[in-house]
Amino acid sequence: NKILFVGRLSNGKNPELVIDALKNTQMEADIIGDGELKDELIRKIKKTKSKVSILNKVDNKKMPNLYKKYSIYVICSDVEGNPKTLLEAMSSSCAVVGTNVPGIKNVIEHLKTGLLVNKDEKSLRKALLELFVNEKLRVKLGERARKQIIKNNSLDIILDKEYSLYENLLKN
Repeated sequence: NKILFVGRLSNGKNPELVIDALKNTQMEADIIGDGELKDELIRKIKKTKSKVSILNKVDNKKMPNLYKKYSIYVICSDVEGNPKTLLEAMSSSCAVVGTNVPGIKNVIEHLKTGLLVNKDEKSLRKALLELFVNEKLRVKLGERARKQIIKNNSLDIILDKEYSLYENLLKN
C-alpha cells in the first residue's frame, strides 16, 4: 500500500506536496525522479519524518513492472500537457490522485477513474487516506482507469485517430 510519485523533482511538479501530505500519517510513498529539488526534498523528509523515499530514475522499459507494485499513484503538478506517467499508472490499474489542473483534469474523471484534489496538503492527504483505507474504492478506480486508457489511449485507438485525421486532411 505504498504511494508512488514519478516525475522531475522540480517546482512545477510539486513533489514536496506529497511529503507534506504524508507527514504525521502511517502512509508511505516512493518518489522516483531526479532534479534540482532532490537535496531539498531529502532534507524535508528528514525534518518532517515523513515515510517517503526518493529513488533514482528507473529505465523506461522497467516502468510497467514498477507501476504494478503500487496501488496508488499521485501526480500533483501545477499544469500538465499529456501526462505520460499518469497514463502509464492508469494503464497499470493504479488508483490515481491528481491535482485539479489542466492536463490532469482532462484525463482523470473525479470519482470515476481517479480523484481530483486542490493543490494543498490537506486535500491531498484526505484523498490519499481515503484510498489507503478503502480497498474497494481503490480497486474500482484502478479498474476503471485501466479501461479508460485502453478505450482512449491504446496504440490501435491512437493509430485509428491519426489515420482519420490524415484522411480528413487529404479530403480537404
